[in-house]
Amino acid sequence: MKKTTTLLSGILLSAGLYAQSFQMSAIGTYNTGIFDDGAAEITAYDSTTQRLFFVNASNSSVQVLDISNPAIPLLQNTISLAPYGASANSVAFKNGILAAAVEDTNKQANGKVVFFDAAGLYLNDVAVGALPDMLLFTPDGNKVIVANEGEPNDDYTVDPEGSVSIIDISAGVSQATVSNVFFTSYNNVVDSLESGMPAGWLNAGGYFNTNSANSGNGKAGLNTTGDIIRTAKYPAVQELTFFAKISSAGANWQTAIEVSQDSISWIAIDTLVADGNNTGDVVDSVYRKFNYNVGSNLPHYVRFNMYNRSGGSLYFDDVEVRTISKDVRIFGPNATVAMDLEPEYITVDQNNAFAYVSCQENNAFVKVDLVTATAVEIMPLGFKDWSAAGNTLDASDKDGAINMRNYPVKGMYMPDAIDGHLIGNNFYIFTANEGDSRDYDGFSEESRVKDLLLDTIAFPNYAGLQDKDSLGRLKITTTLGDIDNDGDYDELYAYGARSFSIFSTSGALIYDSGDDFESYIAANHAANFNSNNDDNDSFDKRSDDKGAEPKAIIVEEIRGKQYAFIGLERMGGIMVYDVSNVNSPTFEQYFLNRDFSVVATDSAAGDLGPEGLLFIPASVSPNGLDLLVTSNGVSGNVSIYSLSFTTSLGENGKKGVELNVYPNPSNGNTINMNKVATGSIFNMIGKEVARFNNTNTIDISSLTEGMYIIKTQLCESKKLIVR
Repeated sequence: MKKTTTLLSGILLSAGLYAQSFQMSAIGTYNTGIFDDGAAEITAYDSTTQRLFFVNASNSSVQVLDISNPAIPLLQNTISLAPYGASANSVAFKNGILAAAVEDTNKQANGKVVFFDAAGLYLNDVAVGALPDMLLFTPDGNKVIVANEGEPNDDYTVDPEGSVSIIDISAGVSQATVSNVFFTSYNNVVDSLESGMPAGWLNAGGYFNTNSANSGNGKAGLNTTGDIIRTAKYPAVQELTFFAKISSAGANWQTAIEVSQDSISWIAIDTLVADGNNTGDVVDSVYRKFNYNVGSNLPHYVRFNMYNRSGGSLYFDDVEVRTISKDVRIFGPNATVAMDLEPEYITVDQNNAFAYVSCQENNAFVKVDLVTATAVEIMPLGFKDWSAAGNTLDASDKDGAINMRNYPVKGMYMPDAIDGHLIGNNFYIFTANEGDSRDYDGFSEESRVKDLLLDTIAFPNYAGLQDKDSLGRLKITTTLGDIDNDGDYDELYAYGARSFSIFSTSGALIYDSGDDFESYIAANHAANFNSNNDDNDSFDKRSDDKGAEPKAIIVEEIRGKQYAFIGLERMGGIMVYDVSNVNSPTFEQYFLNRDFSVVATDSAAGDLGPEGLLFIPASVSPNGLDLLVTSNGVSGNVSIYSLSFTTSLGENGKKGVELNVYPNPSNGNTINMNKVATGSIFNMIGKEVARFNNTNTIDISSLTEGMYIIKTQLCESKKLIVR
């Protein structure tokens, strides 16, 4: 089900009066000193060595941080990737092995996955597909799954096939084997039957100009047994989708769309009705879509069985059959399905059985069987209705104001990062709905609404909509919306959904956060609403183009609850939701570690352009706290946040923050607390050995090696180990 927002929850969200179950604090940052060049993108963590690995695309390396004291991350090592290709796009770590996805110096050529140990020593490398964009280990650690995006070159003259690589390391990294999953079995897509009948078809289309339903112009091969479209079998496809463009003039008729396995017994799956005035369900030159769920055994026969027809003429044309839904965007010039699909991000289910892969530009998921190494399903993600309640947006960067409104626009979800999580015995896919266009020298789908010819029936107020203060500035795709192919646009499709969503493994939308992000920022950060990530004086600059732009997402279980963390690439900051109830997630907080009062190039500006998120649970973190790590591609830094949970009621009758100290164990002269407090340190025989007053930093230089107890005036206590 989609999000429904009550009046009360909307008021609480806009006012910022949410109930936090924990507080986030920035405790440590490592700065590369490189601005807006991808110097800090994706991170991975080794709990044994307390090392953090992050991709630095600006110098083609993976850099290694010692975070044994997360308040002071220290650069320990730089692993050059120059011997293996260009830069890495992703890293992952498990069981003592670091895996890096490295693109070739020729971006359209096959890339590599390179394996290192925790110290950065080379172990092995294997070839994968073109432009490996993201990789991860399966939960059991036996495989590494790689999304190979396969982007075209800028001239769009070379477009490699997208793919998914399955690297089996169960026998050890040195014995790694690779299985590549391609999508060529989905290439058999008929865009139009004008150019001739494909193999397996007997007839298609028809032109009727008399009162007899079985007479035609011969082009379609119509016969007295009915107007039948006979299809071939397509293996391993769960759904067959039919499209037909039907034009009528002065005709009254009904048509049943029927399917059959044997051409003897027919099952009706839909019905069309039209009248002579074209005021029925079918009007001139409108495409209709008919889905038939068939499992793996597709029907051999489909027919449009016309009856109750009298008068006028009817033109039946452009009948299509597809192995994937038409809502999966296949639109690159001269591209097959296999060439056009661009795998971006991956999640793997808890049973190590299936991978779910986001194809951002295609607005789809691909489900991959990890045992058979096959793509078993391609699922469209559908479209968001920006005219519906709870789905408002600011569409203009030129009106000089915050102007949240409903518009007659559809949003393509187009997630970048995705993450899968098991909740209540069901596996769900969580998406950060960033949006992305194809904008190359050789091909671009981008336009602004003001530059389009709008259909005057679909948009009777087209002139007002195309004003710069309304929809005129909004970026949309030109590949969708002209549903009757007459040169004007009947619908408008914008990039991204400015939200996070939850999908089932069948691709069904369970929840979408609607306009939460933009509404909250408008209410609580109005002066910097929809800012860009490389300019601290950029109010409203992203309103025409995907808003705050949700980019990264992770979902984690913390203290028995399930939390989603969503990084906003343009505005910055982390949105946090309690998603324990997937049908009704609860907004927790928005943490923004950005200072708009300084220039963006100053390191004091904070975290700009969060690219990746990583959670380190307290059980394996260096300081015994739950930690969240952000890698920020614009500011070029890696930041570490602590998560401090509320505990028992304090002296004011309000919940306090649970006391934690770090580094712990400590071998330095000072330790830090996650809050300001007053109290004492006691040794193990109960003797007071140090005091602290109204501070969050304690001098322990006088303490010898051993175990101590820290106690505050609020009767909080924490064990401390000094080495």
